[in-house]
Amino acid sequence: MRHSCSAVLFVFLLFSSSLKAVPLSADQKEQVYRAQLDIYRAATHFHLYTLLEGDRQTREQLDIVVNQLQGNPLFTETPEDQDASFEAVLSRYITLIQSNEIASEGYTSVYTINDMESAQTELLEMLEKLAASEESDHALKLALLKSAVQMEKISTRYTRLAAHWNGRTGILPYPEGDTVDIHAQRLTEQLDTLLSRNDLSVSLSERLSKVEKKWRFIAPKLMDYQNQTVPYLVSRYSESIVGQLMQAAGE
Repeated sequence: MRHSCSAVLFVFLLFSSSLKAVPLSADQKEQVYRAQLDIYRAATHFHLYTLLEGDRQTREQLDIVVNQLQGNPLFTETPEDQDASFEAVLSRYITLIQSNEIASEGYTSVYTINDMESAQTELLEMLEKLAASEESDHALKLALLKSAVQMEKISTRYTRLAAHWNGRTGILPYPEGDTVDIHAQRLTEQLDTLLSRNDLSVSLSERLSKVEKKWRFIAPKLMDYQNQTVPYLVSRYSESIVGQLMQAAGE
């Protein structure tokens, strides 16, 4: 019964014109951030798959992330009569994210990339509306999840540029204000804010200090993304930072 009530509330929040009137519960907001994280993760693996020219292990990792995304309670614990628009966008995104032709055709279609990113943007905007309500309970946990999402967002954008460097597939660059360096600066600010909190336990403070140390190493390369490209290094450090932030959120 509790799950049913929660699902009804979620659908109301998602499709009502008065989203701000009824804020999400902490659990629902956590599900939103985890969904955002997996959406970006899937895109990161999509571009790595291109960069590594159809690497089988990368494709397997992509499929794992897609399964995680589909299994998010945000999408599974909803009534059958919910508005179909959310499900349709998610289905379209997953279909496109799994349609990279690099292994069979030797290239990734610019049309697939553009359509995938269009569906991704639409899906993220729908989730962003849910995450925009005021944060009160579990604010620290949600701030950690938000930083993990920001790190994966940066990794996605960086890997995209590396996989299609010099316009090899004809994709357009990100618009001003939505570039890797801007998002990197935002993550620096988020980590600084987290570390300045006075409610951190000793173990959490130590974990965040390790995250910041790794971030300080990789951040200059992201800020200078137009002059150097080290996608494997960025992907590896991003995966570690996201993992530590997710573990911190689970403490």
